[in-house]
Parts: sequence; C-alpha cells; structure tokens
Amino acid sequence: MTNPSNYSTANNAALASGDLLTQLEHQAVLQGEKPAIVYHANASEHADQQTTNTRSLSFNQFYSRACSTALFLQQQWRLEKNDRIAWLGFNHPDMFVLLFAAARLGVVVVPLNWRLSNSELEYIVSDCAPKYVIHDEQHAEKAALCVASTS
Repeated sequence: MTNPSNYSTANNAALASGDLLTQLEHQAVLQGEKPAIVYHANASEHADQQTTNTRSLSFNQFYSRACSTALFLQQQWRLEKNDRIAWLGFNHPDMFVLLFAAARLGVVVVPLNWRLSNSELEYIVSDCAPKYVIHDEQHAEKAALCVASTS
C-alpha cells in the first residue's frame, strides 16, 4: 500500500480517472482501520427479527480482500476484461468486494435479484452468459437450477 505522504494534488487528479480498486486503495491509505462497511450479520435472512450482530470491514480489510479476490478471479478463474460473472444472493459485503475486484480487471458483475422466479433468472443468465454464477449459501439451489437450464 502507498504511503499517505506520497499523495499530492496531481495524484488526486489521477485517482479521479482510476478504477474502483484504485479509489479504495486511496481511501485505505487515508482511512486505514476506520470502518468502510458496517452491516448486520444475517439481517437479510431474518428481516423479521431484531439482531445485534453488527460487524464491520475496515478500509484496509476491504482493500486487502478486494485485491485478493481480483488476483483469484484473474489467476484461478482466468477472467479477462469484458467477461461476465453473476451474483445471486442477499446484500453482503462480499458482493461489494467482488464488485471492486471485478472492476480492477474490467470484468462485468451482473447482480441477480434473489426474489426473481427461476424462469426470470434463467432468462437473465442465458442473456448475459456469465462465465460463473456466484451465490451465497441460501441461494445455492436456485443458482444451480438457473445454470443447469442454460447449459
């Protein structure tokens, strides 16, 4: 990570045209361990219940996870610019990590609404032709169905 003293007005102008991960790196340098994302764990799955299970992801943690994810997408899944991946799941910090990582590579993330019917999801997946459909645990079956029907 870059030293904050290296940032100047010229660097800020360059950042303005950078990708999301470059912007996040800048914020990680400036904000460090301050929370970047604060969320209620399991809130989406149990919307009718009060939860006090609040968690956070610091700017440094967010940046580190996004970099690791970008490396994984590039090296393990061999994703390249303009490839598509789809996300089927509840709102979660992992979705944002994926979005920032994909932006670094020029990969398009297609968010899939978990409330859609199987036939609607099948249509979207068939139309956008993602290389991978990423899902959370709760939507594994629905993801498998929409992938199987478009293969």
